[in-house]
Amino acid sequence: MSRLFLACLLAVFPVVSMKSPIFGPKEVTSVEGRSVSITCYYPATSVNRHTRKYWCRQGATGRCTTLISSEGYVSDDYVGRANLTNFPESGTFVVDISHLTRNDSGRYKCGLGISSRGLNFDVSLEVSQDPAQASDAHIYPVDVGRTVTINCPFTSANSQKRKSLCKKTGQGCFLIIDSTGYKNENYEDRIRLNIAGTDTLVFSVVINQVLLSDAGTYVCQAGDDAKADKSNVYLQVLEPEPELVYRDLRSSVTFDCSLGPEVANTAKFLCQQKNGEACNVVINTLGKKAQDFQGRILFLPKDNGVFSVHIASLRKEDAGRYVCGAQPEGQPEKGWPVQAWELFVNEETAIPASPSVVKGVKGGSVTVSCPYNPKDANSAKYWCRWEEAQNGRCPRLVQSKGLVKEQYKGRLALLAQPGNGTYTVILNQLTDQDAGFYWCVTDGDTSWTSTVQLKVVEGEPSLKVPKNVTAWLGEAFKLSCHFPCKFYSFEKYWCKWSNEGCSPLPTQNDGPSQAFVSCDQNSQIVSLNLDTVTKEDEGWYWCGVKEGPRYGETAAVYVAVESRAKDLQDTAGAPKCWSPPWCLWPWSWPQGSWRSGCSELGTGRMSTGFQSGATGQISACRTLRTPEILKDATTWEPLQRPKRRLSEGRTSLPLLPRTPWRAKNPRRQRGRPRRKPTRPSPPSSSRPKTWPPPQPRMAQQKPRWSPGSPFPPHVAITLRITLILRALSSGGSAACTHTPPRRLLPVLRGCAGPFLVASKPGLLVPIGGEVIQGVPTCSLFEREN
Repeated sequence: MSRLFLACLLAVFPVVSMKSPIFGPKEVTSVEGRSVSITCYYPATSVNRHTRKYWCRQGATGRCTTLISSEGYVSDDYVGRANLTNFPESGTFVVDISHLTRNDSGRYKCGLGISSRGLNFDVSLEVSQDPAQASDAHIYPVDVGRTVTINCPFTSANSQKRKSLCKKTGQGCFLIIDSTGYKNENYEDRIRLNIAGTDTLVFSVVINQVLLSDAGTYVCQAGDDAKADKSNVYLQVLEPEPELVYRDLRSSVTFDCSLGPEVANTAKFLCQQKNGEACNVVINTLGKKAQDFQGRILFLPKDNGVFSVHIASLRKEDAGRYVCGAQPEGQPEKGWPVQAWELFVNEETAIPASPSVVKGVKGGSVTVSCPYNPKDANSAKYWCRWEEAQNGRCPRLVQSKGLVKEQYKGRLALLAQPGNGTYTVILNQLTDQDAGFYWCVTDGDTSWTSTVQLKVVEGEPSLKVPKNVTAWLGEAFKLSCHFPCKFYSFEKYWCKWSNEGCSPLPTQNDGPSQAFVSCDQNSQIVSLNLDTVTKEDEGWYWCGVKEGPRYGETAAVYVAVESRAKDLQDTAGAPKCWSPPWCLWPWSWPQGSWRSGCSELGTGRMSTGFQSGATGQISACRTLRTPEILKDATTWEPLQRPKRRLSEGRTSLPLLPRTPWRAKNPRRQRGRPRRKPTRPSPPSSSRPKTWPPPQPRMAQQKPRWSPGSPFPPHVAITLRITLILRALSSGGSAACTHTPPRRLLPVLRGCAGPFLVASKPGLLVPIGGEVIQGVPTCSLFEREN
């Protein structure tokens, strides 16, 4: 029952067969006595290379009888005049047949496997009578659109008489041209008659832009009487046999067109013809390009009317007949020289599929995988950008041998991946100008050339890194990259960019990142650490993600390497800092010790000294620079409270306790005794034994604030000014200016490492450090006395 049901299903729903990958000429024409050579293409797989190839003839019933095969079989009719040659390297086999007769006309198949059910392609062979055998006329073969010269001999008796050329039609012969200046209107602009001289007994007729309708028998004549010299010629106009081109899906093809020097200065074109329809222009030298070929076609002009057209990333719909030609308006027209190809696109391709469009957000990155023939692993690889010039062009942006175009340095890399037949191109720091078409090219098999369209869309980059930063020569340096939760399972890396690619560097995982609020537990910070910075460490650094061998998103940051400023020393050996009136000193808790106050040295110059308790050496101070002022401050960092008051001119700095600053009443004046709160007494009759009644003990809460929280109004700190101090790429140190009305006790929040800041009016002491998006920031607060 189940077998019967399956048979019924197969009858109702017949098996759909894929398009045969075998390809050959659809029509072949020749004449009696001559020979033909028929080429058939097949996918060059290992199985197909060793499979039986055959040439068979179809009968009236549809049965195909083998005439010759690659296994050595030759039919009686083909013995001595046919052979079949296999070319496994190119995936072709050729059938040669000689001594053709009219009986050889018919329908044939070339194929692989068994002729009754193998893979095959239909070929029509037509053998006609040789025109030379049909008449005594001299034959002039010429391709359509080309130029032909017909030579007409005559005797000396007719040297001074009228010369003419006419074309036979039925019983008559209508005049084409003569020596009196007459020209037939159908030939007027493309024919001329030449007489070399009185000593030459030959005149010639030149016909340009030969049409198919020009074919036929012509009569040359010198003189008009019975003694006139006459001779017959036969003009054979040949349509160009299309050259067969076999390409795989997603590969590329190049059409080399040679039309002759006579049309060197005429507009050129390439058109595509499908199913016998009109030939639509694909590209021409006047700037026209078909929309379907946008971004994947190039016109390459050469000398003497020769040019090439290259089409990449072939699609199924690209199959068909292509015709190149020359015509003033850059489009096909009868009478102009042409050349033809028949393109077959094999869908059983070895080229891996890759996205034809990639998208990236502004400031983000894209990754493109470029396939190449594994046999060309050592060939040079390139990435170029297609430009819509008149003929189209593709200048190289990066290559595997170390070339990177200047404007792409630091944001474009080509990463070769030997062994897997692909190389990767990464482009980051995207802008709107990066949108367009790009080509993957190698010096090896150019048929593997592929294209990709890049679109830049709105959005935010996934990876968070600081902008350009400064590292100090000889010091340690840390660079962090924030990865969102969607990359939790991906491999993270840091690398240093160069013309040769991006060299991986050791990294460390710093745990969850606070830069993403959607899934903090799965977001991560991966840092790059340099123990001792050298000048060679300067340059572009990338952080990115990988999933197996495939590269994902990247982010780039430029690291400038600079040395600390070496200030001049005064006669006492104390370092000097130039204006403005601030000095910023490295401070190491608790060994640090303040040796001398910061005093004016005239013309705004300040100096001070600092000696480390651990080393006993005097350090050089760093000049502070101009700040960026933030007027609306709403954050506060808890202070460390000194044990005793800091006075101006003190020569040693007391250590600050580690307990947080407690909120006090800001209106309380120094020296005034604190008042205890008074409470109303209840009537004596209802007064309890203990008065006031005991209150429930509550744990004393210490105020805690963090950057970004609102400024607590009850804290005994009056905000006077807020300065955001940012490290400058030129000097790298913080910067501040100040007009202090009273003694200051500020908080430098966000500075990298503890620092001691001194001025003539008072002392500034940093309590902690924080780096926001890779940029050190500091906030300056003032305390009321």
